Amino acid sequence: MNEQILLLGVDMNFSPATQAMLQVARSWLLELAPQSQARLLTVIPVPFDTPSSLGRFRGQAPRLSATSVQRRQARCSLQRAWAMLVQGGIAPGRLEMQVREGVPVEELVKVAAERQVTCIVLGYRGAALGQRMLRLLLGSTSAQVVRRAPCPVLLVPVPSAPTDLAAWYEAAITRELSEHACGLSIFTPEEVASRFAPPHRTRLRRKEVTAAKKALGHLADQGVLICQQVKGTWQCFND
Repeated sequence: MNEQILLLGVDMNFSPATQAMLQVARSWLLELAPQSQARLLTVIPVPFDTPSSLGRFRGQAPRLSATSVQRRQARCSLQRAWAMLVQGGIAPGRLEMQVREGVPVEELVKVAAERQVTCIVLGYRGAALGQRMLRLLLGSTSAQVVRRAPCPVLLVPVPSAPTDLAAWYEAAITRELSEHACGLSIFTPEEVASRFAPPHRTRLRRKEVTAAKKALGHLADQGVLICQQVKGTWQCFND
């Protein structure tokens, strides 16, 4: 039986779309394909050099090189994705990381063909009006990959923003505790609001911190956590 390989597209910014994709990939690797390998791929978007005048180059125009900052950012994003999967129960030996430079669509398709991957898994950024118009005019990366890929492509949409922030944080904390049942976990409202931020919420405001504190208090009322003031900071931990 041929080895099954999932190709996971990780963007440079470790966006909510990438994080949603990794959650689905984790479940797939744990439950549906426990013997599969996964290749985490980040493509540094480096375009071809555009000549200032036609006919300057013969054949293919030269490709620009990525900067050292871009390479560090790409490695950092891959390491965060790797850590998220490992912390979720995926054995490190099942994961590979790779950085490539070029046009993302082209590089994703090339790697899929070279490694004969079983499926490409990509995060999908959603359907905001501006994004829909841009895709209409240019075509999104995910849409182009679907058209050109030599294998099936799974697109994972970003979940819609929750209307009940406290319930969102409570569910995230409960999930974290279940995944790390044997260890000591310590939470503060600020850390919860930042670490478990819902999609599309990038700013940490008083509203998010207040909702996180409410979620921690509810879990404390249920006996799941113990909360107390420590040097002026509200901290909660499992017993």
